[in-house]
Amino acid sequence: MKQTEYLYKRDLEDQYRYMKMVAELKDRPATYKIITLGCQMNVRDSQHIAGMLEIMDMSEAQDKESADLVLYNTCCVRENAENKALGNVIWLKELKKDKPGMLICVGGCMTQEPEIAEQIKKLYPFVDIVFGTHNMHKLPEYIYRTLTTGEPVIERYEIDGSVVEDLPDKKDNKYQAFVNIMYG
Repeated sequence: MKQTEYLYKRDLEDQYRYMKMVAELKDRPATYKIITLGCQMNVRDSQHIAGMLEIMDMSEAQDKESADLVLYNTCCVRENAENKALGNVIWLKELKKDKPGMLICVGGCMTQEPEIAEQIKKLYPFVDIVFGTHNMHKLPEYIYRTLTTGEPVIERYEIDGSVVEDLPDKKDNKYQAFVNIMYG
């Protein structure tokens, strides 16, 4: 039987504190752009990520070129999605030369794979934050750490089946919602 870990209220409260601390930082990103690759689960995760970023007082940018924080929420089910994600991330290297304060984040099920996380760390040193699906809820903490130390954060949990409930979200349509029936 698979072990399941639940995110407890105290842990979630810690992340809300980090959201508030990021919002209070003078040199925090003002805008974000999330690029979602993959299935409906990734769309739902991106809604949670957008909800957290909005609490950090960031607003959605029209495109990645004008964003202060660009986040790729990736998929590993199809090799084409992995190639597309990595190809798009490498393009951000040039964009970051013009905007050195830009934060580049890569998360999702592709980065949950140990070899991909290590590949990004080795081949894409300009990426600021790498996280997997099981620790997506810690994004506010990772953003705070990166902004206050200037150091990248590359962290993924090995725990399979962690469940994170009650995260904020930002829905695009008030008549449509995704509901998790599994966590991956």
